This record gives sequence, C-alpha cells and structure tokens, in this order.
Amino acid sequence: MKKIDPPILKAHLLKKIHHGFFTRQGGVSKDLYASLNCSWRSDKPEGSRDADETVLENRKRAVEAVGADFKNLCLVKQVHGNHVEIIHTVPKKVVEGDALVTKSNHLVLSIQTADCTPVLLWDSECGVIGAAHAGWRGALVGVIQNTVKAMETLGAKPRSISAAIGPCIHQDSYEIGPEVYDAFIKKSEDNSDFFTEQDVPKKLLFDLPGYVERQLEQSGVKEIERLPYCTYEQEDLFFSCRRATHRHEKGFGGHFSLISLGDKKKLAKGS
Repeated sequence: MKKIDPPILKAHLLKKIHHGFFTRQGGVSKDLYASLNCSWRSDKPEGSRDADETVLENRKRAVEAVGADFKNLCLVKQVHGNHVEIIHTVPKKVVEGDALVTKSNHLVLSIQTADCTPVLLWDSECGVIGAAHAGWRGALVGVIQNTVKAMETLGAKPRSISAAIGPCIHQDSYEIGPEVYDAFIKKSEDNSDFFTEQDVPKKLLFDLPGYVERQLEQSGVKEIERLPYCTYEQEDLFFSCRRATHRHEKGFGGHFSLISLGDKKKLAKGS
C-alpha cells in the first residue's frame, strides 16, 4: 500500500519555499500520541512516552511531505528562552535554544509545539530562513526579536522578511495567573492590550499569537500571516499540553513546523 503524506497547513506568504505546519494527523503513533507525534520526552518514565521508532517515522514522513531530505533535518532542544542558533550544516548534536536560522538551502529547520507558537520566517531577497518557538516565556524575553536579528547577521532585512505564525493556543483558551500578567506589564504597560479579564477571580486570558505578531512588527517585519487554528480547541487536528494537563492525561504529542529553502534554481523561477 502506498504511504500517504500527512496533511500540511501552509502559509500563503511562504508558498514559494518548502514549509509546513503539521497537525496530529497522518502518522503511526497510538493512543494519547495518535498519530503524527513528532516529539518524544526523555524525562518521562517508560510506558508513558511514545516509542522512539514511531517518532522517527513520523518525523521522516513530515520532512518528506514538504519535499525535503530527512538527513538534512535540524533539531533544537527548546528551553523557553531566547537563544537563536545560526547553523550552516546539520548539527552533530542537538543544540539548545528556541530558534534556528540559516541561509544553507539544503537544511530543514524544525520547531516542535503543543500550544506554544511556531513562527517560520523567510527573506526572499537574500535567501535566509528562520524557525522560532515562542511560548509566553520565550516571547517575553525576546526570542522573536533575536530571530530577526540573527537573520540580519546573514544579510536579511526586516522589511523583506515574510513571517507565518502557525497553530497555537488562542486567547479564549489561554488562562494565566497574575504573575504572568505582572511580568508582561513590568516590561511594558502597553502589553495590557493582550490580556482580558474573565469571571474566575485573579485569572486573565492572554493573546499569545497577538503578542508574537506585535514583536514581529516591532522588529520591522512588514508581511505577517496568522493561521487561524487553535491547538486547545481543535482536538481532532492538534495536540495540546494544556488540554492534556486539564484532563490529567499521562502524556501528549507534539507537532512539527518545518521550513527549508530547497532548490534555489526552482525558487529563482518562481515555482
């Protein structure tokens, strides 16, 4: 039987290059991780995490679905910080940080999320790409701004960067406590724009993708696209860390978001 590629969510702004935001559909994992789980958790005990071989197969399917070579996949150990790694070859070991940037056409940059915001970026004029992971902690300490700055060191210009904000948790589902609100207000009182009160005492709702979009705008990025998908609400399509936590489940899967320059000759022809 012919293997069917997993479904891909694409951004119009990035249509000329290899990229994709993946859902939970189209993989081989079972139970809580069904089915395109592209993340494993080495910190979880045996029996409560997905099998290595199924995660590898899922990752391979995702990379091949965007038209890239699995051997060129680049991973980053995400820590909810603001470090951006500039790479020119596939790292010999997984680097620690929350974003990758390159101008090497064969590399495939990856980000894993399960409520946090994946952001894919491309400067079409000089051929630089980036992939960033932004939860509230990373967004607050500047991972988006640092990603744009790292792209600039490779020749990119903010005005020629196109950025796509992928599926993540949306404001109606993202309840936070006063300590998170205070951290954002301490940085700038203008950040109150991204919080709304709800009926539960001392709880607010936070607009994470809206905040990420503001960070892109303040970094000089003009072309920004937000995909209209909420990971918490759309259970048939997405894993969600917060949903799994609310249900006291033993685990949850993670999605891949991928970007690669691919064949520069094809890009030059506008294909």
